Amino acid sequence: EVRDDGLPVHRYRYYTRRAPEVLRPCPVAMVSFAATLLRTAAFLEIGGIDEGFGPGMYDDSDACLRLREKGWTIAYQPGAAFLHDESASFSARSDDLAIRMRGKGRFLEKWVRSGRWMNMRADEGAGAG
Repeated sequence: EVRDDGLPVHRYRYYTRRAPEVLRPCPVAMVSFAATLLRTAAFLEIGGIDEGFGPGMYDDSDACLRLREKGWTIAYQPGAAFLHDESASFSARSDDLAIRMRGKGRFLEKWVRSGRWMNMRADEGAGAG
């Protein structure tokens, strides 16, 4: 779920829908907010989505990590299938690259360079997300 540079990646992005791993529910570090069921209390506890990321660029990963910091569990449920054309809304935007770079930079600063994400992973042990 995490690339070498510390950025998040969707856990089963390159798996087929029928891969054994994909068919099991499990706790994860982060999920896409494209199709997420979330308690209102949890959303309010973290102050909602951080608008500083821009539309669709690491805002969901940030929200998941903030939820986990507050003690909420993020779970992957294979029965909740959907088709998400990742980043499709950006193709028509002239500021696409700027939005992507701003979100990436904000995530790296907030979670990776600060050590928050690595500290959280270390606290959970090797089996985290």
